[in-house]
Amino acid sequence: MEQFWQIGEVLGSLKALMVFQNDIQINQRQCCFLLESLNLAYETIADEMRSNLRFEEKPNKWKVLDQPLKELCKIFQEFEAYIRNCFENRDWWAKALTLCNN
Repeated sequence: MEQFWQIGEVLGSLKALMVFQNDIQINQRQCCFLLESLNLAYETIADEMRSNLRFEEKPNKWKVLDQPLKELCKIFQEFEAYIRNCFENRDWWAKALTLCNN
């Protein structure tokens, strides 16, 4: 449950950040698509959890979800970092060349 809560925090942070989506200098459409994809994934997981789990069953059934939700949380955090980098327009040519050479 803790990981699902963290995923929700990351998604909320991204939604707040995307209020300024017109200021994205790099890959604006890709960032919007990523946010829509992450939002859809979160809503799908929430619907499945609502239909298959009860909050009172936490100790037994919720333990199975810990590892997959940890991995999903890492993915959400990586996408958040990517979108934040797209907002930074300073030295992005240098970053692109460095990434290309590595």
